[in-house]
Amino acid sequence: MDEWTSFNTLYATDQYAVRNPLGDHALQRAPGDANRQWLRAPAPPHLPARPSSGKESTVPELTVAEEVVLIALDDQTGGGRTRLGLDWALAGAVIVELALTQRIAVSDDDVVSVVDPAPTGVGHLDAVLAEAGGGVKVSKLLRRTRTGTPVRTVTALVERGVLQRKRTWLLGVVPAYRYPVADASAEAEVRARLAAAVLDGDAPSERTAGLIGVLHAAKLWRRAVPAGERKQVRKRMGEIAKSQSISPAVRRAIVRTQGAIAAMTSSG
Repeated sequence: MDEWTSFNTLYATDQYAVRNPLGDHALQRAPGDANRQWLRAPAPPHLPARPSSGKESTVPELTVAEEVVLIALDDQTGGGRTRLGLDWALAGAVIVELALTQRIAVSDDDVVSVVDPAPTGVGHLDAVLAEAGGGVKVSKLLRRTRTGTPVRTVTALVERGVLQRKRTWLLGVVPAYRYPVADASAEAEVRARLAAAVLDGDAPSERTAGLIGVLHAAKLWRRAVPAGERKQVRKRMGEIAKSQSISPAVRRAIVRTQGAIAAMTSSG
């Protein structure tokens, strides 16, 4: 089982229970059932889709977190053979997104404060925005939100038709889910921006620079720009992550994400 599957499938092996984090269903063994027959539990409601009417949304076509997911996933299998820390990276990507869209501010002492509390209509953004209310350190906000953010981000991509959800079985009995690409145009646009900035030396927009900063923090150099020489790609992405093209608030969010991933991986 790869790392993507591991944090997208929740296990309770002592009860033979498995829950799909996208909220599709839960499978549980009936108490005392010697044959381990599986019972289907009621499906919880889906997260709300993106707003399509009313007040004009400030949310871009894809959020930074959604772009990170597209880079991390294998297009064909829908799995993610990525480094540990992708959950931290996605939580950090949401903080970067909220800073880019000026929903939050990050002070010099790394305290996140909410500038605009109005809901965005995007589940993975609104969950973090709600947690940031009252002021909270970036590191604490990452810890609070890293568990739920991957689920909400993948859900958003499935609901919008960018990814598709496919059910598979581990060991013939344990349900797991893969997310192959359904619409390749979104990822192609993201990869074109990355290649232009990293390989061609073009000046990236702040949004692209923020994405590169998160990918660099997550050590996703090869996944981000597979055509480039790894050492040069890593160096260039590091330069962009620290560049003045990124606002101080976004840069602090990237630095704290990188620190959280480093601390988590070093502690095993």
